[in-house]
Amino acid sequence: MADTRLIMGFLKELSRNNDRDWFHANKERFQQAQEHFLELIDALIPRLREVDLSIGPVRAADCAFRIYRDTRFANDKTPYKTHFGAYIAHGGRKSLRAGYYVHLDAEHPMAAGGLWQPSPQVLQAVRQEIMYNLGPFEAILHDKAFSKTFGGMMDEDRLSRPPKGYPADAPGIEYIKNRNFTVARMLSMEEVTGQGLPDLLFGTFRQMAPFNAFLNQAVEMSAIA
Repeated sequence: MADTRLIMGFLKELSRNNDRDWFHANKERFQQAQEHFLELIDALIPRLREVDLSIGPVRAADCAFRIYRDTRFANDKTPYKTHFGAYIAHGGRKSLRAGYYVHLDAEHPMAAGGLWQPSPQVLQAVRQEIMYNLGPFEAILHDKAFSKTFGGMMDEDRLSRPPKGYPADAPGIEYIKNRNFTVARMLSMEEVTGQGLPDLLFGTFRQMAPFNAFLNQAVEMSAIA
């Protein structure tokens, strides 16, 4: 079973020592923590496939992001991410589809998902899907269990005015203003390091599955899934 205490202990120290000398001196610890994270994701994937067949035959290695940062154009030159992340969807971390995201770090661990930074073509398709199928979309968002877990969609990078081509009174216009369609459940350190984390992640993502299924209908209609 994946040891999340080991993972979080490494990430906490990395956040305090984000430099190449420390990382190289602790490379074995990183590899051990990474193996446990991959074990956690590999155990989660087949359970998720039971509620979302579209995930397909991906592995944790396909879904997990590298820890090395691209600092070429960044003001922050620290060389490493201080979290482990994995995006579970058909095609893995580079998928264009709505999926399930596990994020472990020492400050803001979370289980999240949906569509983040979709292409203009996919964004347009999602907005159209919401406008023409507003009832089913709101039924998902207003479901008691879904609402209790996620509280609603996140509003990161949301437009203040309707996007071009949409009148202010268009059905679902407040949702259509979004440029990302994501939800998240923040996790406590006790939840992350407890033995119940695998079940907690699965339960969270099972509640998210109808939301992703709705979004993926639009992705499929955009013909670039």
